[in-house]
Amino acid sequence: MICPLCHTPNPDAAKFCSECGCDLRAQTGVLPVFPTVVAPAPSGAGAEGGSVPTVPLGGGAAGQTLAFSAEDRREGTAAMAPVGSEADTSGTERFASPLAAAAEGQRSVFSSGPGPASQLSQPDGERRLTRKQVTAIVIAAVLVALGCAAAGVTYALELWGGHSVPDVVGMTQAKAQETLGQAGFGATVLEVKSDDTENTVLLSDPAAGIRAAEGSTVSLHVATARVVPEVVGVPQAEAEALMAEEGFSNVTYEPEKSNEAEGTVLSVEPPAGTKGQAGTAIKVKVAQPFTVPDVAGQGRDEAVAALEAEGYQVTTAPVNTEEHPEGTAVTTEPPGGTKLGTGSPVTLYLAHNRSTELVDLTRKLLADAGSMTINGGTYEVRSVGDVSFAGGSDCSFTVTARPFEVVSVPWFLGGGSRTEYGADETIKGTVTWNDANRVTGAKCAAGAISFS
Repeated sequence: MICPLCHTPNPDAAKFCSECGCDLRAQTGVLPVFPTVVAPAPSGAGAEGGSVPTVPLGGGAAGQTLAFSAEDRREGTAAMAPVGSEADTSGTERFASPLAAAAEGQRSVFSSGPGPASQLSQPDGERRLTRKQVTAIVIAAVLVALGCAAAGVTYALELWGGHSVPDVVGMTQAKAQETLGQAGFGATVLEVKSDDTENTVLLSDPAAGIRAAEGSTVSLHVATARVVPEVVGVPQAEAEALMAEEGFSNVTYEPEKSNEAEGTVLSVEPPAGTKGQAGTAIKVKVAQPFTVPDVAGQGRDEAVAALEAEGYQVTTAPVNTEEHPEGTAVTTEPPGGTKLGTGSPVTLYLAHNRSTELVDLTRKLLADAGSMTINGGTYEVRSVGDVSFAGGSDCSFTVTARPFEVVSVPWFLGGGSRTEYGADETIKGTVTWNDANRVTGAKCAAGAISFS
């Protein structure tokens, strides 16, 4: 059978042209089978003769039938007759809109021509590929599949796309570098403080299994031991930073009195250079300055002992006060709380009650004085009564005294002299002293007093 379109010879039983895909069934008298389409009957169809008749599609060939309305029948069945039937007298397109709708988009065109039979042209967009085209497509698809497979295999074999970083975690540094070198990688080392075995690889960057370009560098994190740092002589804050840098977490800082600058590290235990783990107990002693203790109110011996315990050189001195008992500590120089290096001199001031001292001085003065003169009259002190502190530098007193005078004896009475005494009198007066414990004045109600 010759294709009416491309004139390619085809077998007699062929349905489609092997070259252009044209439908050859129209040449054999067998039209394509279309689905049965029943057009809805318009209102009043029953009046036109009852049911709607059906028309076979394809000139009576095997297949489904096509039904038309009464109105379609009135237009004449010849208009819907298939090509080649007795009703086909014009040779022009015969299918009306109901037939086009029944074909559901499969537009068929029948045309008359010089050939022995009408030809059925292939709709646009539905023309079949030729064998050569199909063969080319299949070959191309196979080639693409083979290319993809080859790419996958060669990538897996690391013939391109770099190499996978080998797993070196847990190896020694030397072994890891050797392994990476064999895989085509370089290596840099970053030491990391760790409790793991020293010189062991902790991780790699990129990690194991990651693809990287051949010749690229892999960073190795290698364990290094924690070492107690040298911190003696540095401030505590710096020591804390150094300990944290090594990763030690169990560090205690203890104060110890010293003449070193406050906060200076004096010692560390275990000593610097000792290797340990993060939880290793470390004790650091830090300088704490000596401080003059506050000894106010303590007895002399107790106060001196407290000052000497700090290493101070102690000297004592009295201080006149009526606020503290005699002989108790009043203050120090420098005062309590002052930061002062050990071995420094400190003066301890002990309470000296001026009242007691002045009373004793006054009592002794009166007892030692044989007589006293008041407004030119001389009195013999017979006894000393009450003596008390009057405030400031004054002491008041009470004495029993009698006036006396020495008179001459006439010659006829034997001559010479005698002492004549008057009656005892109570004399009350006041004595004033200076800081050198000397009398600066004395008086009573009768006037000024002088002692001899």
